[in-house]
Amino acid sequence: MNKIYLLLGFYYLVNTTCFSQQELLNKFRLEIEVGSSIPIGAFSNSSVEPSLDQNFNQENPYREFRGFVKKEGGQAQTGASLGITLAYTISPSFYFSLNYSRFTNPVDVSPQEDYFVANLQDRADSFGNEFQILGSLESENYQANGWYGGFGYRKVIGAWSFFGEAYVGVNHMVFPFYTWTFDSPGPITILRPASFAERSVPDKLPALLYGLGVGIEKSISNRIGINLKFKYLTSDHSHEYWTVPLVGSRNFEIKDEINFTVFTASGGISYKLTK
Repeated sequence: MNKIYLLLGFYYLVNTTCFSQQELLNKFRLEIEVGSSIPIGAFSNSSVEPSLDQNFNQENPYREFRGFVKKEGGQAQTGASLGITLAYTISPSFYFSLNYSRFTNPVDVSPQEDYFVANLQDRADSFGNEFQILGSLESENYQANGWYGGFGYRKVIGAWSFFGEAYVGVNHMVFPFYTWTFDSPGPITILRPASFAERSVPDKLPALLYGLGVGIEKSISNRIGINLKFKYLTSDHSHEYWTVPLVGSRNFEIKDEINFTVFTASGGISYKLTK
């Protein structure tokens, strides 16, 4: 008899535990989304002036480039975004989410190169001899990894869900390394970020990330849904470094800020962890 009571107690414990775990899993949704990352504001603007020498000799008609400064214009182009979300249902209307987004945006270097061709390519020495210096700028893409929490409201109408979200977290941007190459009749000069005066080139640029999102989802089964989501996300990445030429003796101290702001449009699929 004691064994029967023991077995019944064990069955009750297992059944209760499994039910509790299933009930908990019912509250979770896993989402994967892929879309475009569209830069807006200063992140997409173009500005050559901050990249020019700020302390040049007024008697010298050629104001040289000191680097590729982004504080007034990031010159980002439309790129791609990839996101993963784990959402937890608090009530039928409200939910909390943990989000990861990876952003990749190409960098437009043509404004600097066009300025160089128009103002710095054709030159003359003190004897009036004309010559050319060819300047080219290469830059890595913007790459950023955002980790952020979200709080959302969901309205369900039939098989459709409409939702809005607010986000806050951290955005880890990879420093977009670049290189200026100046090809003249003399030696080729290469100017790029480098360690100098006990200051190294920044690697990761973490900053506070926040934003808003809206979307719509269509349930195609009890566990699977497809969605269309739009997000506005922004973060400001201040940093300092030096640009050091491989040939030449003048180094430039750069104090810069990348004003990362994107609008993402993505399609995705969501999956309830249990029925």
